[in-house]
Amino acid sequence: MRACPISKIECVPLGVAYHHAGLAANDRTRIEQLFINGAVQILCSTSTLGIGVNMPAYMVIVKGTKGYTDNNYKEYAQSEVLQFIGRAGRPQFGPSGKAIILTEKTMVKSYQNLVSGSEILESSLGPELLRWMLGGVYRREFTSTSDVTKWLSRSFLAVRAKKNPLKYISSNDMQGAITAGQKGVLNELNKSQWVRFKLKDRVQTIGDKVLVLLQYGLNCRSLPASNHAPGLSHDMGRIIQIAQGVAMCVRECYVESRDVAGVSNSIILCRELVAKCAEDSSALLQQIDGVGPRYAELLWGQGIKSITLLCDAGAREIERVSIGVGSSLA
Repeated sequence: MRACPISKIECVPLGVAYHHAGLAANDRTRIEQLFINGAVQILCSTSTLGIGVNMPAYMVIVKGTKGYTDNNYKEYAQSEVLQFIGRAGRPQFGPSGKAIILTEKTMVKSYQNLVSGSEILESSLGPELLRWMLGGVYRREFTSTSDVTKWLSRSFLAVRAKKNPLKYISSNDMQGAITAGQKGVLNELNKSQWVRFKLKDRVQTIGDKVLVLLQYGLNCRSLPASNHAPGLSHDMGRIIQIAQGVAMCVRECYVESRDVAGVSNSIILCRELVAKCAEDSSALLQQIDGVGPRYAELLWGQGIKSITLLCDAGAREIERVSIGVGSSLA
């Protein structure tokens, strides 16, 4: 669907329109109003229209139950699908309504159970369990293993794990085994200049993978193109996210032991993880809108290695660096 002014959409006078983020905000509002008033009777839209906007309809057709996220097509959350089909037949707007879900054969039974109300709810705590536990330690809610055990035993995860244990055997989204292809990519990353603390041997364990991806990610580097890049990129994001909680716990341990150097270093680490960029990386200035990798490296080479130094630099000095990239910050 191409973005264009509503006045040029030929199908609108025929009662058919589309709605997506490519339309200007005022055009989207006009389309919504035309649909509510009945002037537009068929509206094709992206998934965002099904959430948060009061747009009742007689019939809702969900054309496919997968959306593109994290470099892959994944099933919509069941709550999202319920939001979509909930647009059909609202009592205050009409006596009846219909919803049609088009999905793959393997998912038919699941959606039949969903709309009939017989779908069993499962816990989603598993993938986030480590973060919640670290958060509890950080907030001093957990001071012993018995505290953690007591908290976990009262969770919905514990209830469902007893009923359906196979569902929760492996809830971590980084699998225990590393494929041969991933090892090849990780070993090449380990040789790069962006990994300061290099492994002495080849990548073998999950710990090796975490060490390499964490350092590479904090240098704001995109992974080399390969079949394994999307999965490793997702893992890299998760590693940095989880490491934030670990770093905060480490900081609190140093505070408790009154280790000044440890507190100082852990604060720097927390700051880097939140910014997703090491403070001694040439990519640091990429946090500024319009500053791309090439320009950031040129600024770094000229001794402008922080946002403070960039603010203090004279206009001529910045312009001189800009000329080196064709007067473009990107």
